[in-house]
Amino acid sequence: MMSTCTTALRAYLILGLMICAPTLASADLTSMSFTGTLADANDVALATFTLSDPSSVFLQTWSYGGGMNAAGTAIPSGGFAMELALYSPSPDESLLLWLSNGLDLGCPPGNDTGAYCGDLAGNVFLSAGTYTLAIFAQGNQAPLSLPNSFGTSGQFWNFDSSADATPAYAVDVSVLQIPVPEPSSAVLLASAAALFLRKWRRMP
Repeated sequence: MMSTCTTALRAYLILGLMICAPTLASADLTSMSFTGTLADANDVALATFTLSDPSSVFLQTWSYGGGMNAAGTAIPSGGFAMELALYSPSPDESLLLWLSNGLDLGCPPGNDTGAYCGDLAGNVFLSAGTYTLAIFAQGNQAPLSLPNSFGTSGQFWNFDSSADATPAYAVDVSVLQIPVPEPSSAVLLASAAALFLRKWRRMP
């Protein structure tokens, strides 16, 4: 009788693990690459991305020093020293993060082209929602909320050359999503184990 109960208990524990397995937390890394050209130094490119779960988001620019972006595209150097501003989901669309040149934050993985690193990098933890990333030239100002103006003082600066930089930009948004496991599965497994242990101990 004890052997029969033990076999049944093991069977139900295995079944419980099979039920719980799909809901265990797993990390999922995805990347999005945004490239383009600003019409002029006061133009602003807006890119959006959506998070289905709370996530750690990493931003990296490539167009100043060049490099290989997340899409596997070789980005040439010579782009302008850009700035990035991240805005919360609507209806607020308020400023969450402003990355500005001057702190050498993006090298590595960006490439130094001389004495100055003109690429940016930053990391922020965000909740689920749709966010807006503004890409603009240094010299302009990120407003506290959208759709307010970014100003008219932008310049296509390249600090390692006397020539003007190209208006091309390249930005990667890498997202590490960590879904929260459903507690109901763990409770189900624990309850099944407790029930069969209790019945087993009552057997004569």
